Amino acid sequence: MANTNANKLSASHIRYLLVLKKLAASDLGVRSVELAAELGVSKPSVCNMLCVLAEMKLVDKQPRSIVYLTQAGNQMAEKYSEYYDAVFAILTKYISPKCISPESVCSLIAGMTEDSLEELCFSITNKANETKIF
Repeated sequence: MANTNANKLSASHIRYLLVLKKLAASDLGVRSVELAAELGVSKPSVCNMLCVLAEMKLVDKQPRSIVYLTQAGNQMAEKYSEYYDAVFAILTKYISPKCISPESVCSLIAGMTEDSLEELCFSITNKANETKIF
């Protein structure tokens, strides 16, 4: 299923979703200030992006600057987490992990079609299964 312009995520969207997923592991929601600190951006930048993600129905903004991933947002974050891991795994075969920024991986993902990302994940999974002896 290829991305259309209507549902294509930017590198920033992807990065925010992945960080929200990481921080929201406890189901208590994520405060904007926590998100800003984790991403190294200002609170107004976080507020603007959260408004965009809320319009996309990927997050639910609550009072006191607390945000939750919606069901759709959680599914999207889960899918892009798999894509991130696959692209990162390929890059680390050729580049030291400490030389790879999360932003660069998200940019690569944003520039690829969903079909190519799915194919990459499938290929990595198959290669891992081929190397298993038992």
